[in-house]
Amino acid sequence: MTIKGPFIEKFKSKNYYYIYDVNTNHFIQVDQITWDIIDFFNILSDKEIVIRFSNIYPNKKIYEALTKLNKISHEKHVFTSKRPNDFNILSDYKDINQRLNNNLGHLVLNVTELCNMRCDYCIFSGKYEYRRTHSSNQMRWSLAKNAIDYFFKKNKARNEIYISFFGGEPLLEFSLIKKCIEYTESLALHRKISFTITTNGTLISDEIAKIFSFHNVLLLVSLDGPPQINNLYRKYINGKGSYRNVISSLFRLKKHYGGTYKDLIKLSMVYVPSYDLIDIYEFIKNHERIFKGLDLYFEYCSEDSNIFLSHISDRNKSYIKQKEYLFKIYYDAVINESINTIPGANFLHALFDAPFYRLQNRIHYRSLNKSHYPNSICIPGENKLFVNTKGEFFICEKLDSYTEIGNLENGLDVNNIIRIIDEYSKNCNEFCLDCWLVRLCPLCFKDAIRGNVFDEEMKKQKCEEVKISYSKAFKEYNMILEKNKNAFNFLTTKNK
Repeated sequence: MTIKGPFIEKFKSKNYYYIYDVNTNHFIQVDQITWDIIDFFNILSDKEIVIRFSNIYPNKKIYEALTKLNKISHEKHVFTSKRPNDFNILSDYKDINQRLNNNLGHLVLNVTELCNMRCDYCIFSGKYEYRRTHSSNQMRWSLAKNAIDYFFKKNKARNEIYISFFGGEPLLEFSLIKKCIEYTESLALHRKISFTITTNGTLISDEIAKIFSFHNVLLLVSLDGPPQINNLYRKYINGKGSYRNVISSLFRLKKHYGGTYKDLIKLSMVYVPSYDLIDIYEFIKNHERIFKGLDLYFEYCSEDSNIFLSHISDRNKSYIKQKEYLFKIYYDAVINESINTIPGANFLHALFDAPFYRLQNRIHYRSLNKSHYPNSICIPGENKLFVNTKGEFFICEKLDSYTEIGNLENGLDVNNIIRIIDEYSKNCNEFCLDCWLVRLCPLCFKDAIRGNVFDEEMKKQKCEEVKISYSKAFKEYNMILEKNKNAFNFLTTKNK
């Protein structure tokens, strides 16, 4: 039987040596000797470690480091070799039934597959091998009502619930959405309910803005940047760009939402390799009248089975340098605790916050359990239930082509949900048990599924990308804390 060393990840900042202890989820700053010898801790005896490193360090220094190492290991329960035995979302599948019967939290209604635009990179454009294309399918009111009724039967344990409207372009079905909102509010009683719509932002009239404001509807509006960037790929069916209409819609929303504009209007931005990041940053920074205080959601155009990207010849070769330039601005502002006040801060937040938020709010533990919860997956249907125009249930809007998890006629298919969880967990058991990112990994079902099957190669590729990203984030996070231990207080959960 192979003896494994401490379950750790080592990294260095410019001036210091660090060890991330996977079991406790702690970062520990150490000296160079400790950093060098830690890999052999509890594998070799102290004497064997001294012999191994005696040509590099004085024996006395090694023994002193080992004494400190044993002390901190005992007091803080760090540097153990414990790994999980397996991944298991729940040890008792009866609990899944109970949760799916009482704890559904978020209903997503795909009210239409029609769209008034034909964005080149859209996942429904026909350029993605495993995704559906635009169609004339629309949700009937009777189906939407039945979906809402089903949702309310299954969410009695929730004090706060969410309903979202998705497309296509959902505002093509504004009358249906309005009817759904009013019906839902009649059922909600004293519970808090939030409505969200993902929209291309081109169809928002004064009437729509006024009604949505009245119902406190959160809108996620798509805009990629200044006209020369946004209009490159975000186009109407006739080829005309959408920039002017989206900007007009945002001013309209600001007028009608008033004091809730910054809380309820969000921007969705997609980065395509031909875009210039600094141009987008300058655009947001120089148009604070409309963008200041808005949360931005920044994502990269998916490269998975994407014919669209293969046709882009003018890929931005300066992307890395541009991101480094913007990170320097972010880095200085975070250290100086001015990140929330500088112009363009929301774009910098969107670009860089995600891994730091996860690190800042990580929970400290005594050790890993024998069975570990696999990555960031949900119980399909519990936190989000996606209902398409036919009344079929799916895990979420990003997996609307993957296997059904039920339908309105028969309800949630618990056996299929358990099968999906087991298949994902089995994949994790094979590849993730010895991974140092096991506590912090952000991957979920969407990162392991291509078309309607689990794809091991895709999951491996995503794993490597995430590990590279978090190796960098570990270093940057601790380098910033070296300068100011309070620098990331703006990201703590209680301050969000």
